[in-house]
Amino acid sequence: MLAQQSQQTEKLCGSICRITFKAEDSGYAVLKIQTPEFEVVTAVGIIPDAQQGLDIELNGEWVRHPKWGQQFKVLSYHMPEPTQEEGMVAFLACLDGLGESKAQKIVEYFGENTFRVFSEDSTRLLEIPGIGKKTLPKILESFQEKKELSRLIGFLHELGVSASYAKRIYEEYGDNAIGCIKANPYLLAEEVRGFGFKRADEVARGLGIGVDASVRITAAIFHNLKEAANRNGHCFLPLNDLLFSAKASLTLPDYQPCEQEIVQHVSTLSIKGVLVEENGRIYLRSYHQAELELSATLRSLCGKLELECEDLEDWLIDYEIENEIQLATQQREAVKLAASNNLMVITGGAGVGKSTISKAILSYWHSQKKRVVAIAPTGKAAQRIREVADFPDASTIHRLLGWTGYSFLHYKDNPLDADAFLIDEGSMIDLKLAHALFDAIPPHATVVIVGDVNQLPSVGAGNVLRDIIDSEEIPVVRLTEIFRQIAKSKIIQASQAINEGYFPSLEKLGRDSEPKTDALWIPCSQGQIPEAIEWLVNDKLLNMGYEEDDIQCLSPMHKGDVGNIELNKLIQQAWNPKYPIQSNCGIFREGDRVIQTRNDYNKLVFNGDIGNIVEIDKEENIALICYPDFDGNDRFIEYQLSDLKDVMLAYSISVHRSQGSEFPVVILPVSMQQYMMLQRNLYYTGVTRGKKLVVIVGEEKPLQIAVRTNRVLNRNTTLRERLAGSL
Repeated sequence: MLAQQSQQTEKLCGSICRITFKAEDSGYAVLKIQTPEFEVVTAVGIIPDAQQGLDIELNGEWVRHPKWGQQFKVLSYHMPEPTQEEGMVAFLACLDGLGESKAQKIVEYFGENTFRVFSEDSTRLLEIPGIGKKTLPKILESFQEKKELSRLIGFLHELGVSASYAKRIYEEYGDNAIGCIKANPYLLAEEVRGFGFKRADEVARGLGIGVDASVRITAAIFHNLKEAANRNGHCFLPLNDLLFSAKASLTLPDYQPCEQEIVQHVSTLSIKGVLVEENGRIYLRSYHQAELELSATLRSLCGKLELECEDLEDWLIDYEIENEIQLATQQREAVKLAASNNLMVITGGAGVGKSTISKAILSYWHSQKKRVVAIAPTGKAAQRIREVADFPDASTIHRLLGWTGYSFLHYKDNPLDADAFLIDEGSMIDLKLAHALFDAIPPHATVVIVGDVNQLPSVGAGNVLRDIIDSEEIPVVRLTEIFRQIAKSKIIQASQAINEGYFPSLEKLGRDSEPKTDALWIPCSQGQIPEAIEWLVNDKLLNMGYEEDDIQCLSPMHKGDVGNIELNKLIQQAWNPKYPIQSNCGIFREGDRVIQTRNDYNKLVFNGDIGNIVEIDKEENIALICYPDFDGNDRFIEYQLSDLKDVMLAYSISVHRSQGSEFPVVILPVSMQQYMMLQRNLYYTGVTRGKKLVVIVGEEKPLQIAVRTNRVLNRNTTLRERLAGSL
């Protein structure tokens, strides 16, 4: 596993006597190494599997840090299989399902044969008290993973790849990771989170793949189409744009790619059906198919329903009396359209009564004995349907369709068993999810899509709600009337102003002032924003009667002084300063508010779910996180500490992650540091997340830029044209 040493490198051997610092996300560690001469030295570098008590062989160079003095900078390393008791205990203690006490028992029982037992006679581990048939497979799997990771780290180092990627690569390919990389290193860019084309290209060159190899050109084409979808929401790229970006990816200091060669590869991939070329537009096949089939399904759903107008009018009168409300003209029109059309859209901003209409439509469908479904893209949004529309069976789209982690159980040939569908938060639904949903909706069904078209578009590719509305082929009710009971809300007024491109009227909040409205602004410089937020969360808001659980910070970016990473650290230190453990996203503590960052169908925890860490057991290497379910009950989910890579602190989250949710208090930092994210729909979305209070913190200039910047129409899609019949 040792990398070949250059003349400048030195070798350092010893045991890890202390881990001063280790970042699980990058693998960067600061270690104290005790040499055979009993000298203790500091070693720094990427050592993701460092464990106190293990022997280690380091290759690197001596450097002098201006603050910390002489250090050994690690370039490569090797950890031999431990043979002494202390090292074996340290190695085993970090395995899933074990801890220090069980590891100690194993080593005391088997002695120098411990590792042979693991490899050749593992059932004997059942002789150890506390290890049963249920936990043994997990222990053995973790043991095998740790050994294979060690091999993989060495292989990656030979190719110039940081050891910090080893864990992710192993999770994707398992014990066959090295073989998969040798077969096609460019798959790393597609299948390993955060790896990227450039790094995969370096691996490929290290394995001897030529700069003009077909596999390299093909990988660059796919990379740029996927980047366009994932980063910019594009369903296709014009050929010239694809050529420009692919050439940039393929260019090296000593190599200029041939444009005609790229064109030829695009043509070949199109002939094979992997790509689709349509009038100069280049699609990944899956996006073209999704656009084509979704547009056909939506067009087939369009149609009128037979309706007795007098009966509906009588029902509306009875509904108003029963619920003690008076529906506005626009609201009545929306209910009538829902009753008389197979497919329609309701759109409008905050405070215009979308939830009131949704509740009325659901009630009408029930009165007609329809089998009714109400769904939303996220769990939070589905929960809001339950609360405001009084519909206890609301669920997420993924749950309704029966997502298995790889595919949906419901599709065209196994459709959903329902007659009427209300789809909320339509702006959050991307092209592929919309395609899957409408593919599973039976052709006789009635569908109402509800959403605010002025909010942020979906994270995934496409602009489905806006394309449907702009096609002018599907009935749309645009709600504009803000109702008297909430018209005085400064939050609503501020969101309206931002949506129309005007600087909102906000009450300035000072250290000694008492707020009189629900939309506040703390004017301060970029450098003062963290201090102002700390004052809000630690003092002002609590003194106003709000609790910590009421307060949510929303920042457009993750990095920077006012990004989510730093703000999470700040608020965590203010609210929950004790008992830290280190994980991939920094420090976690019992009591922390956290958010799940990807769907986990084994745990039934989904991207965007927010919970609290209730227990951290270092001995068993587990953390217990409590998530509220739809009924308000607590669900306790067990995580291995290594699984916390899928969890982030959630005192401050992105505006995108907040969509579909509401919070009593929202804090929104605004800074020139976030220049690329200063856009109208982002701050409009952020402001409308606040129910009782919104506090914007920062300078006037970046907020002025944000409200003037409207970037909602810059996605390459052709769904609108297909719906309108012009393609």
